Order: sequence, then C-alpha cells, then structure tokens
Amino acid sequence: MKIFKLAAFLGVVSVLASGVLYFANEVTYPIISAANIAHLNESLGEFYPGAEFDVEDAASDAITQKIQVTQNGENIATIYHLNFVGFNPGIDMLVAINADGTLHGIDVLGHAETPGFGSQIETNETWRSQFTTRTVNDQIDTISGATITTRAVNAAVQEAFADFKANQ
Repeated sequence: MKIFKLAAFLGVVSVLASGVLYFANEVTYPIISAANIAHLNESLGEFYPGAEFDVEDAASDAITQKIQVTQNGENIATIYHLNFVGFNPGIDMLVAINADGTLHGIDVLGHAETPGFGSQIETNETWRSQFTTRTVNDQIDTISGATITTRAVNAAVQEAFADFKANQ
C-alpha cells in the first residue's frame, strides 16, 4: 500500500512540475522570441545601415533564412542566417556576402560553445576580422583550443558561399 501512495505522490508532483514548466514556457517564449528578432534586426542594421531587408525562409539543414539586402533599389548583398553544430549544437550566426562575392562579415547571434574556448567565435575580434572582404577560396585561421568550433564556422561560411554562387 505504501508503494502506491509513493507512486501517486510522485505522479502528482510530476504533473505539477510539468504544468509549471509549461506555464513558464508560455510566458517566456514571446519575450525571448521578441528579443531574438530585435537582436537579428540590430545585427542586420550594423552590417548595412540604411538598407532594406527582404527575409525569406530557406530550405536547408544549416541555412534557415536568406536575407536580400537592397539600397536605393539595387541588390547589394545577401545575408545568410545559419544554425549549425560546432563542438556543441546551436551556433546561430549571420554571414553577409556582398553582391560582388566578397565576404562582408559574420555575426554570431548565439551559441552553446565552451566558455573561454569556443565562445571566442563571438568575442575574439582579431579572429572575427579575418571574415571581412574575403572570398570563397581564402583560408581562415582557427582559434587554438577551439578547432572544432572554428572549423564548423568556416564550413558554415563555405555553405553560404556555395548557396550564393549557386543562385547568382
């Protein structure tokens, strides 16, 4: 009889905990979504101030959105919104490619990489600066201690370039 009481108690606690988690998700999801959209819009504006952005969903494993950038009616760039796996899953990044095929830059929107190592993809400005005005054939250096993460970023940039070239 005692085991049935314990099982019932555990069942009630599980249902209550599930309800609390569901409620917390329902309350925070719109707030987090709005913050993510605001961060994305801020990043787009930093790449190309004063430009107009036309966002379209992309059907790819890594490329989640393709954003056409126009200024004064002229297409000046394509920005790729990618989500891919580094050392850990969940690197969320933008890759901006100018209309002439040069890399304008990258912006890491979020990640779950190891602090101090893989997290340098977001904080190491020297490493990030090598993604400015590069072409598809240029070699990109890795960050010591974060080889898997930086290779994943390089692969994502290559995937963006491949899509850019295929759709030019």
